[in-house]
Amino acid sequence: MSNESLSGLEKAKYCPHCGKKLEYEGTPCPSCGKQITDVQTGAVKRPLSLTIIAAIWFIAGLNNFLNPISTLAVISTAYWAYLKFGLGAIYIGTAIGLLTGKRWSYNLAFVAAGLGVILGTVSIISNLQMFRINFNLVPFIWAVIVWYYLNGPTAKMYLGITKEIPPENGSMYCPQCGTENDKGRTHCSNCDALLVLEKMDSKTLERGILGIRNWKIVASVLVVAAAISAGVGYYLMEEHLELTDIVFCTSEPAHRSYDQKPDAAYICGETVWMYLECYDFQYVEEVNTYVCSFYVTLEVFDSRGSCIGKIEQPIEASEKVKPPYAWFNFWIETDGLEEGEYSVRITVKDESSGKDGTTTGSFTVTKK
Repeated sequence: MSNESLSGLEKAKYCPHCGKKLEYEGTPCPSCGKQITDVQTGAVKRPLSLTIIAAIWFIAGLNNFLNPISTLAVISTAYWAYLKFGLGAIYIGTAIGLLTGKRWSYNLAFVAAGLGVILGTVSIISNLQMFRINFNLVPFIWAVIVWYYLNGPTAKMYLGITKEIPPENGSMYCPQCGTENDKGRTHCSNCDALLVLEKMDSKTLERGILGIRNWKIVASVLVVAAAISAGVGYYLMEEHLELTDIVFCTSEPAHRSYDQKPDAAYICGETVWMYLECYDFQYVEEVNTYVCSFYVTLEVFDSRGSCIGKIEQPIEASEKVKPPYAWFNFWIETDGLEEGEYSVRITVKDESSGKDGTTTGSFTVTKK
C-alpha cells in the first residue's frame, strides 16, 4: 500500500494496545512490544478533495435557495421552486456532513449526485404536464468526480466507512490522546479521532461503493456513456421543436383557459376543439415587439389510418414581451363524419430557425 494513498493519516502518538505515549516513531511499541503499523493511526485529516466538494455543494445549495425559480417554468414555478429548495437543503446538508466527517454524509453524497443528474437533465415545463430532456453533461461529470473521491481510502477512513478490526482484549487506546475506549467504538470518546487497531487489507480500503475495484474502467464507461447521450440528445433537441400533447376541449380555448374534455368524445355535429403549446421556437426581435412565424400542418385520419383531411396554414404572432412558449388552438367540424375513432397529427415548423415538431391525439365521434 503506497504512502500516497494514506496521505491524510496522522502518525500514532500513543500505543493503541497499551496506551503509553510514544517517545519516537517506530515499531514495535517500546512499552508493550507490540507492532504499530503505518495504518495504525488515529485522527484522519480531512482530504482536500472532500473540502472542495463540500464547498461546491454548499455554494450550489445556497444558489438553489436564492434562485429557486426555473426560467423554463411558467405556471409550474411553484412546483419547480419546491424541488429546488429541497435539492438545496440536501446539498447544504451533504456539505456540512462532509466537512464534519459524518458517516451519513457518505451515502447522502451519492443521493445528492444522483438527484443532481436527474434534475439537471430534466426540466419541468407547463404545470408538470411536460418534461424537457437537456442531456447536460456537467451533472454526469460531477457524479463521477464525487464517486471517485469519496471512495478513496483516506476519504472513507475520515468518514468512518472503512471497517475496523476490533481489538483482542475488548478495548483499545486512542493513538492520538491515549484515552481507553470500549470495544466496538470507531472514534475516540475523548478527541473523536478514528480508532484503527490492525493493519487493514488493501482491498478493503480500495473497494468502491459497488464493490468494483477498477474504478478507472467504471469512470471511463460513465464518461463515454454521458458524452454519447449528450451528443445524441443535443442533436435531437437541436433539430426539433417541443410540442405538448393535444388537449381536447368542449369549447374554443383561450390562452391556457379551456374546459378540458378528458374522454375526447364528441356527438356528431359538435366542434372538436384542440389546444397545444410549442417550446424552443425562435423569436425575431423588431421595434418594441417580438415576432414568431410558424407553418402548421393538421392531418386527420380515420380508424383505418386513411387521411381524410389536411390543412396547411402559415401563422404569425407578435408579443411585446418575449414569452417562453407559443400556443395554438384548432378545430374540426364533425358534420358528415361517421361514428368511430379518429386521430389527429399536428406538425409545427418554426420559419425562423427551421426546427419542426409533431404531436398526435385521438377523439371519437358518436351519434346523438
